[in-house]
Amino acid sequence: QYIQSYYDTETPHRLAPHIRDVDNGLFFLRTNAENGPVAVHCRRGKSRSVAMGIAFLVAANPGIRIVYILEHVKKIRPIAAPNILMIQHAD
Repeated sequence: QYIQSYYDTETPHRLAPHIRDVDNGLFFLRTNAENGPVAVHCRRGKSRSVAMGIAFLVAANPGIRIVYILEHVKKIRPIAAPNILMIQHAD
């Protein structure tokens, strides 16, 4: 699903997520997920938090195909539209 939004790669913007934001988020999740569940959220729970959650799940589960992770996320959050720029940063 390709979603164009204000913060995607097609429209550079000063508020767009930076690669260091994704790095910091993944570090936080890796560090804190060892102690139990961690909530990932953003204002609408649709784009940035979904992208960060997917990035973490992919990194934490290298043996699972990405398509299965995406299907799982879409079941949990049907309105999910991952922020494309954050996904590219995570890749």
